Amino acid sequence: MLSGNKSNCMFIVKKITMLLSVLFFAAGVAPAQFKKALDAYNRGYDFQIAGKLDEALAEYNKVVQLSPDFVKVYQNRANIYLEKGSTDKALADYSKYIELAPADWQGYYNRGIAYYQTGSYDNAIADFDKAFSLNPKMTEILINRGSAKKVKGDLAGAFADYDKSVTLAPLAYEGYYNRAAVNFELKKYDEALMDYSRVIAIVPKMADSYRMRSAIYSTQKKFDKALADLDRAIALKPGEPEFYYLLGMVKKEKGDAAGALAALDESIRLSPDNADVFFSRGNVLENTDPAKAIADFTKALELDPRHAHAYARRGLLLLAQGKKAEAAKDLAMAIRLNETLRADYETFLKKAGGSLPAKKP
Repeated sequence: MLSGNKSNCMFIVKKITMLLSVLFFAAGVAPAQFKKALDAYNRGYDFQIAGKLDEALAEYNKVVQLSPDFVKVYQNRANIYLEKGSTDKALADYSKYIELAPADWQGYYNRGIAYYQTGSYDNAIADFDKAFSLNPKMTEILINRGSAKKVKGDLAGAFADYDKSVTLAPLAYEGYYNRAAVNFELKKYDEALMDYSRVIAIVPKMADSYRMRSAIYSTQKKFDKALADLDRAIALKPGEPEFYYLLGMVKKEKGDAAGALAALDESIRLSPDNADVFFSRGNVLENTDPAKAIADFTKALELDPRHAHAYARRGLLLLAQGKKAEAAKDLAMAIRLNETLRADYETFLKKAGGSLPAKKP
């Protein structure tokens, strides 16, 4: 759910001892039958902790058959369903858990995560509201509720939740990380910069924080600081192709074409299926090697046939080579795919002898 943190974790109910058996006797479960259910539950728990989800699910199903009101099993089984992608079954089990244990915040919290994963953000927020009312010191609830609000476009609400999580847990990095993302989106770059720096102070080996801080430095044209952060991110996570892609983009902005090409080459070597990287390398090559630039734009279009900017830039290079028919086709396609490109490229399309696509209503 969240980038850069693990706050969307689900809570698993632990093993149960025979000391709790009186709860089930009161529900009319015979001692011998309860003992079988308890043994199956604990076996299921051990399987679940070991990552053997199918075996755990089989044991939990036995528990439900033996003791349908065995409260704890529903939450753990729901977690497995959710992990396996069976969200409808997960929601049903979380709802059953809430029915049997309405005062336990974990049921609402976990169901909120399930709703979030299905895109039911209003339902997720409602469950996180209830969970937080039952446990107002649990910052994970605030983090996830903030994420649901952010997806809905409620940046003020998201910021308030992240801000409160920082107040409750000033030594935890998640609140700062997510609050920084909201500030970045609001173009409050100095505030975002401070929060990412706090994250780095708390978790100095978290590569993604350096990546995000470098984006702010790059936006502020502080390229040397941006490059230093990306170098640190790469040192911490050397196999991440995105870091090299971003490194190439910053070096391009700084005017270091050779350095940009080297970084983009490495990104492509690590992950040869990213259209944006080929497009960016084509951008760098446009003035020095048009043929290679065209090849890169063509590769970008093979990977993403709706990459409007690749059509546009390839069209300009083809027009410069006198290939008007091909250029007109590319430029028209660029405008057709992305209406915002019309103002920049319609003059070139006319020079190529092409017809402007009709404006979309």
